Amino acid sequence: TSGFPKPTSLEPPDSGSDLGFGQWLSDDGKTLYFGFGRHLIRHRPYRAEYDNMDNRARMIGIWRTRDGINWEQRFIAPPDKSKPVADQHYGGFIIHLPNAAGLKIAILNRYAASTQQISWEVVYSWDSFRWTRLQNAPQLLENGPFGDWTHGGGYLSASAIVRGGKVYQLMRWINDHYHFQSEIVHGSFGNIDHFTGDYIRNRYRRRKLEKWPYFQTYFDGSWEKLAEHTRNATSSVGIMEYRLDGYFYAKAEAGEAQMVTHPVRAAKALHLNAQIHDDGYIEIALLDKNNLPIPGYRRRLDSGDSVAFEIFPQLPKEEFKVELKLRNADVYTLNF
Repeated sequence: TSGFPKPTSLEPPDSGSDLGFGQWLSDDGKTLYFGFGRHLIRHRPYRAEYDNMDNRARMIGIWRTRDGINWEQRFIAPPDKSKPVADQHYGGFIIHLPNAAGLKIAILNRYAASTQQISWEVVYSWDSFRWTRLQNAPQLLENGPFGDWTHGGGYLSASAIVRGGKVYQLMRWINDHYHFQSEIVHGSFGNIDHFTGDYIRNRYRRRKLEKWPYFQTYFDGSWEKLAEHTRNATSSVGIMEYRLDGYFYAKAEAGEAQMVTHPVRAAKALHLNAQIHDDGYIEIALLDKNNLPIPGYRRRLDSGDSVAFEIFPQLPKEEFKVELKLRNADVYTLNF
């Protein structure tokens, strides 16, 4: 349509991937969002010559429309200076958080073309359109060491089960081998004895696989060792376990930290998802619009770890702010 964004020289109109992300409506039901894999052209020095698509980066694009005719387009958290060269997205999925004032979480399959591995990264958005990566933060799950069943990475299922304050996420396909090896391993249904050093060297001659960082690190520059690793490659499934609403948190160490929320209005009880470490505490108070304490709304916790500390069983009818003072403690969410 005339309202659809026009492609640029870095985004060919006929270049897309099979890496999905999903579609959904905004909370008010007035905006449609659609996410899907796209390709961005790469130039040196942002190319990994040994990758199967060394001149194109796989990125998740996001589109939105309110009328089905006029569209806006962005890319979800594209690589920046904090990420290595040739970082890409290999699909992902969105997590809808209830009662989160529009906050959305997405888990991206982060494909590091420079190391031929896939890991999992959390990004967030307040409007489902502009997505932000957590700077200098650990990933949801990083790759294990060489030889570990998660070393090569893989894919998560969007389905999850919550039990006892823990989220259990299905890891539906996990590799101990690298992306370029998957081209051989997953396409072979018979004898694999022909996966010799000469076979792999000839197959990847044009990609200059010998320049791949791990070729020397893990295989001593030996095509035969790489061939043996390929013949023994495996894929499996697993379960990822993490804290409920534990995607990010406010952390205080030895010195006391303080924060105050924006004004809120809530009719339910206040619960706290937090962990208090040794010699730590969390003090919670409610303030009025003039930043004065509201009588009867102050509590201190000196120990414990819970996704649902009950702080105040009832809340004021008028608007209020939540003040937190804490030391040696982690605060994940305030739940009303």
